Amino acid sequence: MPAWRNGDSLRNTEIPQLWQQLEDSELDALLQRFAPEFGNRIKINLKLPFLIRELIGALFKLPQSSLRKDRVIMRIAALETGLDDDPIQLSQLRQWVGLPVT
Repeated sequence: MPAWRNGDSLRNTEIPQLWQQLEDSELDALLQRFAPEFGNRIKINLKLPFLIRELIGALFKLPQSSLRKDRVIMRIAALETGLDDDPIQLSQLRQWVGLPVT
């Protein structure tokens, strides 16, 4: 069993081999699990202000509560430019901010 399946750490030389061994479904699951925290770590390490980190985060996912118009507009921008594909969410958000639904 590969080390990464046991939760052991990886050496840099093992990473390219790891990507080749993964099925698409495994890769998707790993990205879903680790990408948000990794992205947040990058933003923190860059010392970005919290407001900017929130707006960047809104490009990928809106928080479940307390929607703010600035975050919604960022999410609309992501959906409009093809960063994500969710036409139902796009229509709902455009309606929520008062934009014509396309």
